[in-house]
Amino acid sequence: MFYATLVTRNDENQELYEILIELENIRNLIVEFGDQIFKDGNIYGVEFLENVKIADWMYSSESSFKGERKMLIKLIDQANTVFSSEYEEIKKEINELICTKPQAFISMFATSDSDLHVRNIHGWEKSHRFYLKNIRTPDEFMDAAKYCFPNLYFHSNIKNSLKTLSTPLHKYISEISFHLSVLNDSFGILFQENRCKGLAEVLSIFKSMHQIASSLEGDSKSAKKRFTFSFTAHDGSVVDLVCEPHTKLSKSGDTKFRFD
Repeated sequence: MFYATLVTRNDENQELYEILIELENIRNLIVEFGDQIFKDGNIYGVEFLENVKIADWMYSSESSFKGERKMLIKLIDQANTVFSSEYEEIKKEINELICTKPQAFISMFATSDSDLHVRNIHGWEKSHRFYLKNIRTPDEFMDAAKYCFPNLYFHSNIKNSLKTLSTPLHKYISEISFHLSVLNDSFGILFQENRCKGLAEVLSIFKSMHQIASSLEGDSKSAKKRFTFSFTAHDGSVVDLVCEPHTKLSKSGDTKFRFD
């Protein structure tokens, strides 16, 4: 669950339109993935700009900032309302990182760099990753993965692989999250920048940059036979990929995570 929150603007270098576009993108993503947005019932009385309350600015008849007003109205008016007493409890939990259930702030002009203060798409991903520490089962992990690592495709076989871990999943979840976060956030860019050097060299660079053991299988023919998996593309077609590249968890002698 996400809570819309505002503080007085203190960043004069970032255009209001750019900030609201980020929030609009977050809102669309939240709707797409079935998350919910809530707001404090008193949010309309919050000072938005100097000596200007948010309601006065949003519903002003002035001709300037029409697009910006429309985006902010969509974000706030369409959010569900919680009573101020409940909101204050939620605010305390989020700010002190003691949440009893997954929740975060969608923030404009936020002064905190907390993982639970979301200002852009990457912040939305980080807020979901924060709660991976509560994961206990492979089923829970697979449900959470689409929120946490939207640039990665997860084969259904991963759930079965996680069930074969020699110790409970939650013992590895921090390291698994780190591996997948780096793959989601930076591997695609790294590969595009260095693809002419070959995959083995890309993996070597990746290992050096992030201190993650990563390599190809020793026998490519064997890898193709053992690690070819079928994925369904956006258009419904089936694509076979050889998931030979892999990372290895440092805390486990029997666990590898494969990717392509």
